[in-house]
Amino acid sequence: TKGPPECNCEYPWHGSDCKILPFPPPPPPSPPSPPAPPSRWRSIAPLNEARLGHAVGVLNDIVYVAGGKSANGGKLLASVEKFDSRFGNWSVDANSLPLLDISPGVKVGRKFLVMVAAQEMLWAFGGSDGVQPINNVLFFNGVSPWVESPAFAMPTVRIFHGAGALQDASRGVM
Repeated sequence: TKGPPECNCEYPWHGSDCKILPFPPPPPPSPPSPPAPPSRWRSIAPLNEARLGHAVGVLNDIVYVAGGKSANGGKLLASVEKFDSRFGNWSVDANSLPLLDISPGVKVGRKFLVMVAAQEMLWAFGGSDGVQPINNVLFFNGVSPWVESPAFAMPTVRIFHGAGALQDASRGVM
């Protein structure tokens, strides 16, 4: 009798038609080991204005803290502070978040927004004007003023949310 044809398949396939996997299949690769924890936490200088409900993002190795509610009086903030680790201190960035109109003649900052870095910019999403959630999206390149574009507005308001960025250059998606 004639035996099975010789297999010229690439691993892990075998059989005359190269469609049979070995049994049992090889185990999946082990997950990577977690990074070592920091040897210790250290304190840095405090913000110039204590705040809560603020957003934090990192762009070009500078930490930005934006908006929130003042811990000393409860006023909604539009200010942005930045921490440059080369100097070890916080400074108020010249580019504050745009103020929100909540009624004629009344403009306020924002709280409970989120920030994420993508496409060499910081993006700020949603939050609240202190009365209602908002759906706007702002972006900032670290130099020019923050830009709000209705074209980027989210279809649904967001508050108490999170954000992350998916880089997909082939589709221009964030």
